Amino acid sequence: MAVLADDAKRLLGSQATNAERAVLGSAKFFDDMTVTHTDEEYLARHYERTFRNELAAEPQNPTQSSQLRFARDNKFGPMYFTRSYPSDGSKCEMTFDCSNYQPQFAPHRAQSGVQHIYQTLFLDSRAKDLWTKHWHQLGHNWTHYARVVPWLWRINSPGRRTHTQYVGCWTLVNMHEVAVISGIAAACALGADYLAPDKFGEDFFKKYYLLANLGRFKGNTRMRDAE
Repeated sequence: MAVLADDAKRLLGSQATNAERAVLGSAKFFDDMTVTHTDEEYLARHYERTFRNELAAEPQNPTQSSQLRFARDNKFGPMYFTRSYPSDGSKCEMTFDCSNYQPQFAPHRAQSGVQHIYQTLFLDSRAKDLWTKHWHQLGHNWTHYARVVPWLWRINSPGRRTHTQYVGCWTLVNMHEVAVISGIAAACALGADYLAPDKFGEDFFKKYYLLANLGRFKGNTRMRDAE
């Protein structure tokens, strides 16, 4: 079921097991708003989009020195921004530079006049006086890691009488990578081979699979580069 936890619970209705009702019902969501825009003035006013030497700390090792040289060489391309509201430090917003997220645009970062696509997220409907539209977003409160994540194995899989796999970023943390890897893990739990992109990806997959199914992946693993 590649839907949010609350949607999965609603779809199952009276057919949900006690474990499914407990785990799926414990995932909490907030209603946020996302604006997709090209407002360079807004970004410049609220965030640091370009490298500023006076804000950089002194490097403490060769790795940090290399990172600073990379940034100074017009390759500084931040993807993720956050800020707190001066009027209320408990409220924050996030912005993504969608253009910097996409590697095919990297050669153009240093060019002036190149238009970027941004997405700005205004969090939590309880501050709805600040905005008018919303979307449904997973909340990372302590109950998520006490009542949802450790118990996925109770509701996942062909071996637990439900014959159901749950897929989505809500199964761990709200990241695109988790959403994708959860789908791969579900396919592998149902009998598919695992095609590993690299050792890092394979390690991530196996750890997620262990968490989601309370068992190690015992199927076939092939390296993508070998094919």
